[in-house]
Amino acid sequence: MNIYHPYEALADTEDCLHLKESENRERYQFIVTRLVPLFLILFTWFFLQQVGASIPMGWNYVLIAVTLFVAVLLFTRSYITELKIVQHKELYIVQKTIFGTKEKNINRSDINNIKLVRKRGMPGSVLFVMNIKPGKSILLLSIPPANKDEHHLRLIKERLEDLLQINITEQK
Repeated sequence: MNIYHPYEALADTEDCLHLKESENRERYQFIVTRLVPLFLILFTWFFLQQVGASIPMGWNYVLIAVTLFVAVLLFTRSYITELKIVQHKELYIVQKTIFGTKEKNINRSDINNIKLVRKRGMPGSVLFVMNIKPGKSILLLSIPPANKDEHHLRLIKERLEDLLQINITEQK
């Protein structure tokens, strides 16, 4: 049984953990971060063509500014598609950005801490966020509400603590 669901465990040995996002999740991330911003801009343009003359001009500018702001935020978002942890040594991540695929090696000594963050709301998703030395944070794992299981979360937390020798704190 895969405790890392929705991630696929390519290798889970004593000294290495290699996870990859499922194909469906990768498609979903692509749609949300690349296609939705374009459709949002096109919808706003179409909406302003149809009813823009009947709305006060100031509201047109506000709508355009908000649309562009949200589109840029979504479009520039990056996400991790692959994660490999070598015990007590390093993390290797593959990250999708707007400029393509980016690979990073992060030494174990560069990691300040890892937090388990539970999103608010009825079901709420769970995130494992890693803080590295220069004050940057990287989202390691994101477990959606449909795949959230307390027993599996505890097992994932223990496995990450064992591999990285870092105490994972829970942020509420």
